[in-house]
Amino acid sequence: MKDVSGNDIVSDSISQINSAQIKTFQDAIDFKYDTQKKMVSLWFSHSLKTEDFMYLLSAMYEKIMDSLLSYYLPFEIAVIGFGKIGAYEINFSSDIDVCFVFRSGQDEEKIIKEVRNFFLETNNQKDGRFIWRLDIDLRPGGKSSPIAVSDNFFSWYYLNLGKVDDRYALIRARPIGGRKDIAQRVLQEIEPFVFRRYLDFSVIERLKEIKILISRHLRSVENGFDVKYSSGGIREIEFVALANQLIFGGKDPRFKEKRTAKILDIIDKELIKKKFEIPLKECYLFLREIESIIQIEEEYRYNLTEKDIPKILDFYGVGYKEFFERLEAVRKVVSEAFRETFEVEEPEYKIITGDSNDKDVENYLSDLNYRDPKSVREIIKGMLGRISFLKERHRVFMYDQDISESVNPERIVSSIVWHCSKTRNADSAISYMSSFISAVGRRRGIYTMLFKNQKLLKNLVELMSRSAFFSNFLIKHPESIDTIFLSGKREILPENEESFWKRVKDLPTDDVLDEIRREKKEKILITVLDDISAKLDIFDVSARISKIYDFVVRQTVALTSREKLNTDIPPSQINIPYVIIAVGKYGSEEAIYGSDADLIFSFYDGEDFEQWIKFSQRFLNLLTSKTKEGEGLQVDMRLRPSGRAGPLALSQGAIFSFYTQTENVWEIFPLLKARVIFDGYGKYSDFLREIKQKAFDRFPFEKVKTEMLRIREKSQTHLSAKMEGSRKLLNIKYCEGGLYDFELIIHFYQIKERLFDLTFKQVLEKISSSDKEIRESYKTLRRIEKFIKLSSDIPLEDIWVDQNPESDFWKDLHYYENITYEDFQRATSKISSVLKSLI
Repeated sequence: MKDVSGNDIVSDSISQINSAQIKTFQDAIDFKYDTQKKMVSLWFSHSLKTEDFMYLLSAMYEKIMDSLLSYYLPFEIAVIGFGKIGAYEINFSSDIDVCFVFRSGQDEEKIIKEVRNFFLETNNQKDGRFIWRLDIDLRPGGKSSPIAVSDNFFSWYYLNLGKVDDRYALIRARPIGGRKDIAQRVLQEIEPFVFRRYLDFSVIERLKEIKILISRHLRSVENGFDVKYSSGGIREIEFVALANQLIFGGKDPRFKEKRTAKILDIIDKELIKKKFEIPLKECYLFLREIESIIQIEEEYRYNLTEKDIPKILDFYGVGYKEFFERLEAVRKVVSEAFRETFEVEEPEYKIITGDSNDKDVENYLSDLNYRDPKSVREIIKGMLGRISFLKERHRVFMYDQDISESVNPERIVSSIVWHCSKTRNADSAISYMSSFISAVGRRRGIYTMLFKNQKLLKNLVELMSRSAFFSNFLIKHPESIDTIFLSGKREILPENEESFWKRVKDLPTDDVLDEIRREKKEKILITVLDDISAKLDIFDVSARISKIYDFVVRQTVALTSREKLNTDIPPSQINIPYVIIAVGKYGSEEAIYGSDADLIFSFYDGEDFEQWIKFSQRFLNLLTSKTKEGEGLQVDMRLRPSGRAGPLALSQGAIFSFYTQTENVWEIFPLLKARVIFDGYGKYSDFLREIKQKAFDRFPFEKVKTEMLRIREKSQTHLSAKMEGSRKLLNIKYCEGGLYDFELIIHFYQIKERLFDLTFKQVLEKISSSDKEIRESYKTLRRIEKFIKLSSDIPLEDIWVDQNPESDFWKDLHYYENITYEDFQRATSKISSVLKSLI
């Protein structure tokens, strides 16, 4: 083992441990007791920190295991350590939980026989002394399996028959002896079983239930404070660490860390909702110190007694009162952290069953203010039928205990009915929840999560009530519910380009696409959640969406380059003569939920036209393809030179020729929102600025202005209004003073002042510096556009508003966004007047 502390004493101790000669069982016993005595002395004198003390004891046992294997088990065999040895946190009297794994193809019968002899011999006491207490019950299959298992069986068992408690044990699993490469390989193979991409809350709930079982047992036999099992003890704080590892380990590699203290350090800094008086890491080490002091005298004891107090007070150099005040404070923090991790809330509601009287149910629904009780009653019946399988007893094994558990479907559905009734659009919310339940199918873990976490369920139905976009998204991707639960604990923007590519570069193409879509899906959902909870400004929403799109485009370039050019580097390091330009709303960083990505592909002059056309075709295929993790980007290529009739990619010279030679003014307008997303040579932004200047210099400003007015008049005539029955609707983009009019204001100012080096947003800020009202007017329209997209999930080109100020649309808009019909009128009037004054 290596020194991980930087401490000279630790370094010297590691060197002494590594250089020890251990050839016999007696050598091992002598080495253990000599080393243990030295470590205890250093620890008691405070020359060693508690973390280092535990680490060195772990290193000691690892050295013994590695040495003895080489002499007594001359096979291709490895030892995997679990629990305290796996976490580098052995104390003075820990059991050593292990599993012997050998490479397939050897003489299994002989290996098993020799391992059994090794196990019995090393566990024996000699003159009251012994090497260790090996425990092999955590091997795959437990006591029903051979004492040593093959590498093939190890992987097959967990991937096909792995149970809940296996995942807890494997969180701390690591190689500790023998052929460590064998152990490393099989542990890597089963990692998807241990650290799931999506949450399994039924597993986390089992942690809580096993703690309850332990607590009940302790209440009947407790004699003082049990440092391991009592409330506020080691087991509770370990469960806090384990739960967070199960939640985050599949997505954040830091949570695959073996050491409990390091996990608690991350939780302290990033995850705990409130800062405790004492950090969890300090609490954990304090409790482990008490445990070690107790067990130096009596190895199997965990309860604190009066005879332990003198040695404890001497260790800490404090008085009786001060120690117990500290102990009480630590226990309080640990208990609070445990409750926060496993919090459960349950509202009071009426239980609806399949046998409930239809009329009684309808009356109850009517009292809850559902608009259509009969239809809702049928929805409820459907949900009850779909999740009736939850009544089946589900057997779960934990720590050698067999727990049968079931989730009550009537309580789940009844709580959904209750929470939906508290939303503004109860009938809509329960309809979406019914579709969500259908999409979930038989994924028991999601139902367990909803059953146990009423706060999450409440948030979920509120979101369903408010947003059709969100509802449809979650119905397509029910596994994304973990993002809702963890949204406040996730990064809001995509992963760093370099670290993402490093993580995925060796995966097959389909798996890389899945990872890209998973990242896109998660970050957009987090943006929606932050947006709906009123944290985000519309400009922040667009900035986030644009960055998410940029990530998807650039990582897809890296993937295409890997396929077509045999590169193996992240986007920022790719040196190829290829360029991707965003135009439209994506280019101006005005994109919102569901926005298309308007793109132009180009390559530098002197390159092979056919090669980059094929590159573009493959890139577009990868960018837009749908995988099991969802869709890519919706791409629109119509704004490229010559539109649909033009080639998919154009050389630098062809781009220049088109924009500087076209006689149609309207064909150069997309340049005003153009933004380079990927540029392999890093020179295209300057080139693009030059094109803008030369393209617009060719036309007199009056001709540009005339063309703007022509396009505006045409769009207002054909696209600004329509009748739907007796309702008159206005298109928020093309109506008088709408978003298109505002776009013309920006373009007018940008062309007239020759501000081609500024982005759309920078021009807006420049105009707003002298007229703040115009910025607020634009912001109002953008917020209405976003609200319609979220609430209705309709195409962005179909954004219509009702002209009746008393309609439900304006009531909902005022309720959720605090925007009135009068605000809309003021905004359009302001934009219209500014445009008229300019043109």
